[in-house]
Amino acid sequence: MSNYNFIAVIPARKGSKRLKNKNILLLNSQPLISYTIASAKKSKYISDIIVSTDSIEILNIAKEYGINENSLRDEKYASSTSKTIDTILYEIDKRGLKNKKNVIVLLQPTSPFRTEKDIDNAIETFLEKKSSVVSVVKVDQHPNFMRKVDETGKLNFFMDNIEDHARTQDLEEVYVCNGAIYINEVDLLTDSTDFNKNDYAYIMDAPSSIDIDNYSDFQFAEFMLMQKNNLETEDV
Repeated sequence: MSNYNFIAVIPARKGSKRLKNKNILLLNSQPLISYTIASAKKSKYISDIIVSTDSIEILNIAKEYGINENSLRDEKYASSTSKTIDTILYEIDKRGLKNKKNVIVLLQPTSPFRTEKDIDNAIETFLEKKSSVVSVVKVDQHPNFMRKVDETGKLNFFMDNIEDHARTQDLEEVYVCNGAIYINEVDLLTDSTDFNKNDYAYIMDAPSSIDIDNYSDFQFAEFMLMQKNNLETEDV
């Protein structure tokens, strides 16, 4: 299908400041991380899946969902200050994956609505562009209409040289990284790699881009999943 080996890495440490144990919280009776594992397994391009964790519980959940070739991450790479790139490089080194043919597909477990179709389409963007890819979503609030407040309380434009009278329909569309998919060639990764600065965008819709970072996000995800299930039931 291609000359590359696409390896999914799912980073899932046990600690979380904003939402305790978020990677294993039950969303519709399934651990949050299971949605990402399932979408990776259904991808037609992913050849291997690595769940990188410092938690035996998460390791066991991964095994329940068919991911057996895993071992605990070194504690050095499991603190709240650990950088994702350091974890990825650690996994690459530990598993001997430094090869020009290997491509890392980073899938964060906090994006449960990212599907195998999204993964495959993002990979096809990588194959077309021959360069790194990051998933993005269109922002609802354009930076033109955002303001910042300085230490004196004065209100200023968020961006410089912006005309306040610009109409929404006249502005170009703006996107933000949604945290769902990052694709990078292993051979080009360094400790200074910033995944959010990958070269090309794969655009996802807003519902698929839900990223669970706090309890409000989790409640919204539960609501969206309930709505999705209700629609599917009505179609039967």
